[in-house]
Amino acid sequence: MSHFELKRKFTIEKEGRKGFQVYVYEHGKIFHGSPFNSYGSALEAIGIKKNSKAIFRTIDTDKFYKQKYQFYSYKKE
Repeated sequence: MSHFELKRKFTIEKEGRKGFQVYVYEHGKIFHGSPFNSYGSALEAIGIKKNSKAIFRTIDTDKFYKQKYQFYSYKKE
């Protein structure tokens, strides 16, 4: 299966056409407005261009973006 086909299958299984829910944390505390219904809306809320790849690189990794933000596809306990 090609990369394109795998990506398409994954997107459909995760209902990505409806958007992905994103929880944003600022310095370990949930960011006002979380969860967001798309990567783009989460990025815009923190003042970053919505076409940035910031979330794709750091979601669910526990890594900080700009030493301030963390992104998760689930709510941290």
